[in-house]
Amino acid sequence: MTTESQTDVSSNGSSTVNIDIGRTLKASRIEQKLDERQISTELKIPLDQVMALEDNRFEYFKSS
Repeated sequence: MTTESQTDVSSNGSSTVNIDIGRTLKASRIEQKLDERQISTELKIPLDQVMALEDNRFEYFKSS
């Protein structure tokens, strides 16, 4: 399950765009034929953080 976040793309806040960074990260990982554990090792971050990033669960992290 992925969630999408919205961000302003104009200075007056009249338009928003959906950003799905997790899907982009996951697609890139799969394209390179890597699994989550390999990414975790390479980036030196816990596996659960890799999974949270790919699921767009940014609330998982303590800071924005």
